[in-house]
Amino acid sequence: MVPHTARRFLLMGTGMLLLSERHPVYLRVQIFSCCAFLISFMGFIGYIYGKALFYQIGDLTGMALHTSAAFMLLSLGILSANPERGLIAVIASDRAGGVMARRLLPQAIVIPPLAGYFIISGERFQAYESELGLSLLSVLNVIIFTVLIWQNAKTLCTADRKRQRAEMGLRKAKFNLETQVEKRTLQLQIANEQLQQQILDSQTTKQALQKNYNLLLTVINSMPI
Repeated sequence: MVPHTARRFLLMGTGMLLLSERHPVYLRVQIFSCCAFLISFMGFIGYIYGKALFYQIGDLTGMALHTSAAFMLLSLGILSANPERGLIAVIASDRAGGVMARRLLPQAIVIPPLAGYFIISGERFQAYESELGLSLLSVLNVIIFTVLIWQNAKTLCTADRKRQRAEMGLRKAKFNLETQVEKRTLQLQIANEQLQQQILDSQTTKQALQKNYNLLLTVINSMPI
């Protein structure tokens, strides 16, 4: 077996063995999977750049391209086994950090190798020397990641403005609700006071009628037959 392939089998087998524990430590599992992914990714990049050193050691048979791709997919599958734990919890989060990570991470994985491929292609066509190609690669990476960071910062700022507007709307709705509650409470207090006054007036009238009735009975009883 090719040494690169053997190392990946060892890393991923160890990760899956740790994953099968009763209470697995997902951070360790994900570290093994990330190491296997990086080795597979280097082999994949080696095929793109035409550099056998990335996927072959000495005169031994190199690891095939489809094997590198299969190991990369398998590593991603192990990393996604429990996205709420370990390193992947940040990427899978619904918060602003998770959204930014999901947007930047694929671009960070794909764009630099493509930029390096175009630089190497220019060197192979003898359009410029290797020193100039390295300088161009550095400048190109700075420009690309500056644009990506600016775009994501703009997106986060837009989301933050929407959140602030939503908070202001909630505060306004809360203030209006509190005002209506206070107004309604005042109306209920006034109605309660009026009702109590009516009850008091009714009791006073009842007492007056009872007094008059008793007086009338006294007068009737005092009259001679």
